[in-house]
Order: sequence, then structure tokens, then C-alpha cells
Amino acid sequence: TVPIKRGDWVRVAGGLLDIPNFYTGNALPTGPGYGWYIKRLKETVDRAYEESGGEKVILMAHSAGGWLARAAMADGSWCEVETTNASG
Repeated sequence: TVPIKRGDWVRVAGGLLDIPNFYTGNALPTGPGYGWYIKRLKETVDRAYEESGGEKVILMAHSAGGWLARAAMADGSWCEVETTNASG
């Protein structure tokens, strides 16, 4: 589980200060709005991988966590990625 507290989500408002990117639709998930979450997610997955002795880590996410997880995987630093969209 990614260690997030409810108050941490206030940091998303930082994305409003990503001028002009936020206002022109060019903000990146790694920017000021969600970059903190992406970093924490990557640290959590890397720690789980190390603690498991190199076993595959299964990443499950819901709602915004789904697209943030895909954004975290987008840089290619993790391999053997399978994605499943279970929305319905």
C-alpha cells in the first residue's frame, strides 16, 4: 500500500501553479500536481520488489490510482508490464 494520508491530497492543488501547462492542458502527471504521488508509488513498488527478493510485484489501482500507476510505469524503468482495464 502506498503510504498516503488524506491530507496529502492537498498537494494536488500544486498543479494549479504549473503555469501555463495546467491551463493549456499540457500538465504532466509527474509535475507539481501529482509528481509527489508518482514518486511515492515508485518508492513503494521498488521497496516491495527488493523485500520480496526480486519477485514480481502486482500493482492494483482504482480510479485516479489507475492512471497514476500507468503514468508511473510509462518511463520504462519497470519491465514485464501487463495492464488490465477492469472497468465496466
